[in-house]
Amino acid sequence: MNVTGTIEVFEKAPNKALAVIDLSYLGIYRQGFDGATGWTEDPENGLREVEGAARAAAERDADFYWPLRLARLYAQLIVRARLVLDGREAWVVEAVPAEGAAEKLFFDVESGLLVRKDTERELAEGKVQVENYFEDYREFDGLRLPTTIREWNPLYSYTMKITAVEQNPPIEDSRFRKPEAEPQKPNP
Repeated sequence: MNVTGTIEVFEKAPNKALAVIDLSYLGIYRQGFDGATGWTEDPENGLREVEGAARAAAERDADFYWPLRLARLYAQLIVRARLVLDGREAWVVEAVPAEGAAEKLFFDVESGLLVRKDTERELAEGKVQVENYFEDYREFDGLRLPTTIREWNPLYSYTMKITAVEQNPPIEDSRFRKPEAEPQKPNP
């Protein structure tokens, strides 16, 4: 669709996350996890709480220490293959959560960095296979983070470019809470 926009991502330890995506004329999309409740809000589907496997995935994604706690967040981690991905060797690890579909994690053999993550996600349109690519790692205050993240699924694809990282800013817990639903207007 050749749409551009901005995204702000807020994360707070141990398990709070919020992404605010402003896609110019398409509107604002938000998804959050407040430590207990996962939710999404968009112009097409409105505000909704995520449940079941989608909630479990939102909780894993919101875990601030996800890279350090893989063994705790997944019931099983199984090395499935060593293959070439975009010209570099990668280990393929099947990560089986307690709830939801297994994920595939691809780690660069040389650096150990996550370069791809394949998941099944429950979107408003139904279950879809999603591929995320993590590229162009750079150092920010001692942390190596991807500055390009590409996502592909059968419905759409996008590329996110990270232009700034701010560590440890004060963030109120209320920022992550599910917004109140607007009251329905009565039909005349």
